[in-house]
Amino acid sequence: MTRLAGPTTPRTPARLLALAALVAALHLWLTGSVLEEMAGLQPDAPRIERMQAEYVSEVRLTSPPAAPIVAPPAPPMAKAGPVRRKKAVRPPEAASAASQADAAGLADASSASSPAFPAHESASTAQAASAPETTAAASAPSSLASEPTSTAAQPPERFVWPIATRVSYIMEGFYRGPLHGQSSVEWIRKDQRYQVHIDASVGPSFAPLGSWRLSSEGEIRPQGLHPQRYENVNRLLVRSARSKVIELGEEQVKLPDGKLQARTVGLQDPASFMIQVAYQFILDPSKARPGSSFEMTVLTLRKPEPLVFDVIEEVELDTPMGRIPTLHVRPRKAVVDDGALPANVWFAPGLQYLPVRIAMKMKDDVWLEMNLSKAPQQTPGQAADTADTARAASAP
Repeated sequence: MTRLAGPTTPRTPARLLALAALVAALHLWLTGSVLEEMAGLQPDAPRIERMQAEYVSEVRLTSPPAAPIVAPPAPPMAKAGPVRRKKAVRPPEAASAASQADAAGLADASSASSPAFPAHESASTAQAASAPETTAAASAPSSLASEPTSTAAQPPERFVWPIATRVSYIMEGFYRGPLHGQSSVEWIRKDQRYQVHIDASVGPSFAPLGSWRLSSEGEIRPQGLHPQRYENVNRLLVRSARSKVIELGEEQVKLPDGKLQARTVGLQDPASFMIQVAYQFILDPSKARPGSSFEMTVLTLRKPEPLVFDVIEEVELDTPMGRIPTLHVRPRKAVVDDGALPANVWFAPGLQYLPVRIAMKMKDDVWLEMNLSKAPQQTPGQAADTADTARAASAP
């Protein structure tokens, strides 16, 4: 009689492992679907060599920055031979007054030769440095000079492009279930070259299930950013990294499919346009008022898309830095070429117009939102950077 051997180990753990593997595979498939739908998978292409930056401080709430001052270049010095002057005899009082006037004139000439005012100087300081009434003030009656001056509010500081800025967000969304992750917007500058990187990942930061990056690289010009290359890069655990590239020439734009499009004035890409919007608010504060609108052409992966942006309202948002006043800006067309642009952006005037909240929505059940997770980090620009901007503005 043959003895039948019964099972020696339970099969329940094996079933649980199989179920866990199935759930993980399903989650990866869903993550891949989200990334494909929001950014698209692309063929391999050379990538932007990312600039490195160190951060030395946190951005604090202040008054909105004022437009940068760009001084005209100093006129060339005329060559002349020595001039002989007959020395005039003056009374002691007149000689003293004339010396003060001459000293004031030299101070004016010295300030006029400076290419631009440093970033930390306010508007009132700049006006005082270039005011032509200095000589008249030297001969003004002493009774006017002794009158007390009024203590007015300190004007906002002049804007200087920072060396580096990073804004970090908590990311939440929905696509056949809740999605959680983290994201950041990073600005890096070296001289008049810039890079903007928008990074996002789904899942825990130490082991993300998927990620994507939008990158823009180009030049800083007097009217803002001039993109020259845009990249869209995705990474998945089950797929190799892929990318799509747009090359932006001075007259033409080469799209990922090789087609050429004419380049329009002020053209921006999906990574640069938020920074450019913030800079336009600094250049022209009238655009940063509820009810105002402005136009900007933004590249998609298929064509340049003219868009109209509306400033909806001023609203205070609760953030880890406390309640922050923001401007809610929204494009009238939010879904372009089956892809979602940031449908709503909340810019903080007191944080150099940095975006503290970004939201995009493709459908009622497909959306993504990024909310500020901590104070932005920054390495500010220096006074010499303003001089570089002045030279760039005066270059032919």
